[in-house]
Amino acid sequence: MLQRLGSGDSGLAGTEAVGRLSTYGPNLAGSHRLSALAILCGQLRNPLLLLLLVAAGISGLTGDATDAIITVIVALGVGLGFVNEYRAAVAVD
Repeated sequence: MLQRLGSGDSGLAGTEAVGRLSTYGPNLAGSHRLSALAILCGQLRNPLLLLLLVAAGISGLTGDATDAIITVIVALGVGLGFVNEYRAAVAVD
């Protein structure tokens, strides 16, 4: 494998390393930054969230008090999902 890659036990020769650097660029992993707003928008695009909000709206129109409970559950779900995803994105960066 080392021969196929043009390497040896001690790594690449200096000239080979310079040539590969100019051909392929630095050996860096790509990254993408997610903004807090993008993460929140991703949380709000959940179809289950839409279903719960429609249920809360119908419940509110009929005068039932469960719409407040549904809204609190939705808010907690979005909030916890946002915090977890944002913390994970920060940890990856």
